[in-house]
Amino acid sequence: MNYEKLDLKNEDDLKQACETVREKRPDWKAAIVNFLRYVQQADDETRASLEFHKKLWNDNPIMTSKQGNINVDSVIGKEEFRKWFVGRLKEPLLSPESTKERADALTTLSNDITNRVENYESITSKPHLKIARALAAFYPCNFTTVYNVRRQGDIAKSLGISIPPRSPQGHRNLLQRLEEVLGPAGNDLESVVERMCLPWILYQEFINPKNSDAPNSDEETEPADTEQATITRGPFADIQAAIRQAGHFPAELVAQLDAGLWANERRHFAVLTGLSGAGKTLLARTYGRAVAGGDESQVCVVPVQPAWYDPSPLLGYVDPLKSDHYEKTEFLRFLMQADANPAKPYTAVLDEMNLSRPEQYMAPLLSAMETGGTIPLHGEGKAIDGVPAGLPYPRNLVLIGTVNMDETTHALSDKVLDRAFTLEFWDIDLDDYPGWGERNIGDADTEARKVLAALMEALRPERLHFGWRTVDDVLDFLAIALDASHDMKVAAALDSVIYAKVLPKLRGDERPELRAALDNCKQALSDHSLTRCRKRVKELTEDLNATGSVRFWR
Repeated sequence: MNYEKLDLKNEDDLKQACETVREKRPDWKAAIVNFLRYVQQADDETRASLEFHKKLWNDNPIMTSKQGNINVDSVIGKEEFRKWFVGRLKEPLLSPESTKERADALTTLSNDITNRVENYESITSKPHLKIARALAAFYPCNFTTVYNVRRQGDIAKSLGISIPPRSPQGHRNLLQRLEEVLGPAGNDLESVVERMCLPWILYQEFINPKNSDAPNSDEETEPADTEQATITRGPFADIQAAIRQAGHFPAELVAQLDAGLWANERRHFAVLTGLSGAGKTLLARTYGRAVAGGDESQVCVVPVQPAWYDPSPLLGYVDPLKSDHYEKTEFLRFLMQADANPAKPYTAVLDEMNLSRPEQYMAPLLSAMETGGTIPLHGEGKAIDGVPAGLPYPRNLVLIGTVNMDETTHALSDKVLDRAFTLEFWDIDLDDYPGWGERNIGDADTEARKVLAALMEALRPERLHFGWRTVDDVLDFLAIALDASHDMKVAAALDSVIYAKVLPKLRGDERPELRAALDNCKQALSDHSLTRCRKRVKELTEDLNATGSVRFWR
């Protein structure tokens, strides 16, 4: 038969295709019949037993040849859950003739089970696959054996219909289309299972003949609908307003960050670099909270450490002394949470991300981010301690790394830069600082503003200037130093704090620009009578003349 000439949207061609595959009886079809017979013959006492639930949740042949990676043993091990489950399934559904109402009732039932399972702290992700398979065991006339969202969609498209993703209604729509062409399935168990399996066999034989023998055999994980879910994020005006309240960031900068993060459908990755203390981490954290509508649980700040040479500090690892225990990290839990809620944006901030080499500890993330594939977590086929072998890269994951470039950090490789939107900001406008006049230090506030502005102008050309953190520190110091108990004069206090907070960052090698910056800095300090600071900059200039380099610490 020339399969390529069959159009499954056409009723005659679809009927011919179904007749062609009617006699196909793979081993997994017989396994489903036997399993459904076991479920139907079990009484209420058996259905409430732990043995029954282990088979229902962990050894169920319906919908996939794998068993899913989300461990629900801690839930089904509780008698209260098993009794609730049996009682909930005894509640009557609507009649089979009311197709949509019956699908809606099954959706409600699925949601009730999901909510009940989520009440247990041991469950970090929603076991969509296991719940769908359990429901199919009790209501086989309403489910196909196809769980994979993409494959369901491919089958529906080939049959000329549309279906909602991962929903009982999607299964019913596929079955209803087959009923229109073939009539109702028989009442005997073999006929019911044959109709359940028919969409997959059509997929295997006509839609994608190159696929494997077992239904959904490559679906080892229980992914959320990452290909279907629409990510819900707040209006940009609200994001802009939230960031404006938190810090001193130009509107254009925030607009660039937002556009850069969402320009690609999957790679929501930005690197913030520039002036130390300019608020890179504050911007990243505030943006994550704002894009999530203020929900702190959708933001995770990860302080990167210098000794991260592999992915385990981010993604965890199997305990080498206890093979059934997985050492989870905060980031991994966050990643699994994002996977379980694909419609919500989750922002992870990698603070000081280049203290180690990102291409080493981020390698699995960078690869999956590019390909849309799976983030590998361990080499076992089954879940370990609730952690699957891998997770599909979440399209709702936002990664923002903050970077400082100095002698303690590493340069970013092209592997990182090619995937990231790089946002560099070095200039800050002291007039934008909202804290002027708030510390009740009188004229010292005005004098500090003049000194800092003069130093900013002198040092900016060599990128030796300072950020908002330094401005905060200077004014906070003055607020303490000028009170009655300390009795410091304004000039002496400024001389001390500038010496401590600004001058230590002066460094570099012989360049005309560096020499000009030191000369201008020395003049600014002289203009404001900061004698100790002026003396130190004069010494640095002499070092430059003698050695060709400048280091505050010598």
